[in-house]
Amino acid sequence: MRLTSVMLASFALVAFVHGQGASDAHREKNPIYKELLEKGVSVGAGQALRFPEPTLTDKLDKQAQLDAIKKLAGDDYPLDELLRSSIVAPHILKFRDIDVGDPSKIGRGVDLWFVAYGNLDKLTPAQLQSQLMSSRKDNKMVELKEADLTRRGIKVGKDAEETYVHTVAGILDRVQVSSTNHTVITRDKGSIVMAARLDPRFNKDADFPNQWRSITIVDDKEKLGEAQPYEGAGVYIRLTRLHEPAGAVFIEVHQAFVEPKAWFNAPGMLKSKLPIVIQSEVRSFRKELAKTK
Repeated sequence: MRLTSVMLASFALVAFVHGQGASDAHREKNPIYKELLEKGVSVGAGQALRFPEPTLTDKLDKQAQLDAIKKLAGDDYPLDELLRSSIVAPHILKFRDIDVGDPSKIGRGVDLWFVAYGNLDKLTPAQLQSQLMSSRKDNKMVELKEADLTRRGIKVGKDAEETYVHTVAGILDRVQVSSTNHTVITRDKGSIVMAARLDPRFNKDADFPNQWRSITIVDDKEKLGEAQPYEGAGVYIRLTRLHEPAGAVFIEVHQAFVEPKAWFNAPGMLKSKLPIVIQSEVRSFRKELAKTK
């Protein structure tokens, strides 16, 4: 399952429990996560795409976890339904618009929460990073090698779960987005955070550029339009082990990105199309996590 690029290839909520940010160890260990929470993703002209605080952090006891999830769900979903160990259990999906100060662009936010079951300790970096791709067969993912980074003056710590990944992904068969994302994964006793942002140092890179191209169908074949610059995108995924039920993992995905108005004829297309796609991806992720039991 590739939750993040499906949302890229599309939700400002506040923290539901006061003081959570200060107690989140990942904020200090994961520089990308810290940047997304405190600064957001810059889109120029003093504007930034803002990210919400996580709903759960590691300092919460069993009751506090349940209270936070109940508050999130409100009257829409019974708690026992959200916690149900089932591929088809409900999830919570919210969209938000973000002003980017540019009439040719729309700032989009997507927030997703759901529960899955599996062994968090056995979830590998490869499994987490695979979530950056959507399910189109022609999508591509290339992890930049040390030599690629060295030529660009970029250093990666030897012990960190830190990567630079270039993805080429289609969005609703209308747009192809190419982006190089700086990703950092951090682990704590009861949680994992993967945070990624589009790295502006690759905006005009010859080999791994940040750009988008329109997709049109000519004689039953896809034709790509002229490359256009692309910037302003980030995501974090937080997986938190619940005290109860046994094996339950609370997953939240928060993403913000710029949508040029030239992508689609209708500004509401992503909002109308994504819920069905994301439902499928949530179920796929639940199946994937279940393999770690």
